[in-house]
Amino acid sequence: MSRRLTPWFPASTKPARIGVYEVDVGRHLWWRFWDGKNWRNGATTAEKAARSESILLSYWKAPWRGLARKP
Repeated sequence: MSRRLTPWFPASTKPARIGVYEVDVGRHLWWRFWDGKNWRNGATTAEKAARSESILLSYWKAPWRGLARKP
């Protein structure tokens, strides 16, 4: 089953909803959790990223995208 994803958003745009997002960190894609205020440290899977409790340093910036609709 393929997921429908939104277009890529620039790092300067913050997500409107709390949740896990795919991010482009250069050489590969990664998953990070947005808690409504801060990005959390990422992981190789969305499930692992959802469990992350460590807040990412504020200088981190990367394009991101989310699900276009609820799974």
